[in-house]
Amino acid sequence: MTSSKSVTTTGRWRSGWWLIVALVASVALGGVAVWLNHDGPDRPAPADLHNGQVFIQDNLWSTATEQYAVWVGRDGTPYAGRRDRGDDDWDVADLGSVAGNPLGAPTAADLHNVYAIAVDTDGVVHVVGNTHGGPLRYIRSAAPGDIHDWVDASSSIPGPVDQVTYPRFVALPDGTLQFWYRAGGSGNGDLTLAVLDAQSGEWRSNGVIVEGRSADESPYPHHIAVDPRTGTIHLLFEWRSEGDVSTTNDVGYVQSSDGGATWQRSDGATVALPVTHDSAEVVIDTEPTGSGLVNDGGLALDDAGRPHAVLLFAPPDGPVRYEHVWREGSAWRREVVASLGLVGRPAVAVVEGRLLALGSDGAGGLAVVDVASGDRRQVTDVPVGWEACYDSRALALFGELETLVPDGASPRLVTIELP
Repeated sequence: MTSSKSVTTTGRWRSGWWLIVALVASVALGGVAVWLNHDGPDRPAPADLHNGQVFIQDNLWSTATEQYAVWVGRDGTPYAGRRDRGDDDWDVADLGSVAGNPLGAPTAADLHNVYAIAVDTDGVVHVVGNTHGGPLRYIRSAAPGDIHDWVDASSSIPGPVDQVTYPRFVALPDGTLQFWYRAGGSGNGDLTLAVLDAQSGEWRSNGVIVEGRSADESPYPHHIAVDPRTGTIHLLFEWRSEGDVSTTNDVGYVQSSDGGATWQRSDGATVALPVTHDSAEVVIDTEPTGSGLVNDGGLALDDAGRPHAVLLFAPPDGPVRYEHVWREGSAWRREVVASLGLVGRPAVAVVEGRLLALGSDGAGGLAVVDVASGDRRQVTDVPVGWEACYDSRALALFGELETLVPDGASPRLVTIELP
């Protein structure tokens, strides 16, 4: 057992000189990036990019009184951390030393092998990760709040778990814990849901929610957004017909107001399960190839419960562009956003009524940008190629926007101030 003190950054970007010695190639092939950093005298050692992928949901998880974290060290070791909210001291556990090594440490170098953490209504801690197209790797704490004694729970998830990617935990307002993942591969997969029963403590399968395998394709969901007032679940996703990012096409949408049992379009029309490419609401209709649409990204709800996303397009014969897409009235709206100044896929969040995009500025900094006004703030240093993710529960519970930029075995919590 070790203890580490976090470093909290409140929006000021440290300006010590440093040198980037490689060209970044980060066109989001589901999380693949090439990077190389030089550590300047004022700059922390580069964090592992496994911790900076936009599809992580979430590597930070807050309860009313505590915060939990999971991350990857530079040698591939997975770690978990726990702190009392308001206390800078973290209790840290090496998850690579769990008996039987159920998480398969060290973490594979493939950047799809991210981790997620959650806490259920009984205080039991759940960690999943290091699974890209392989068998589920999942542990849960032997006792509530304990990050040092774990049980291999990989076999407790019902349904197909032999080929899992993009695992994520989502909580409903009543605390119900959901587990979402892709079963199958790129261009041949289904978005699948399991729900933790609060009474028995056992998972039950809700089956396939968005099906791709029957049509030889797969959905790529954005951040799964839950309205903290109504509990409505919002799914926004692209389709991929092959492993090649150039086959990413069409943006679809469905929502559920009953915890995922039934699904509707945004106008309330029922969509039968499983949702398919043909039955999903079409937000953006693109060509099957060549549009430049990049899979994955953020999704956030405004104060009226309307979904917002910022999509990345990188067409082979045109400039990279971002588009703000949102539901307003009876229609979906879209507009090109020209002033983000970001690189890669942004996360999005709504704080104090403002839609914010979070991501790399391309020069080793994490930035937050007001999508409407273009106002921006440099937040902290991150490795080139970093993508943002944040603590969904901290935002829902406290209105705080917090992200994790760990260094080795030490968690580094960053509180993001508005621009």
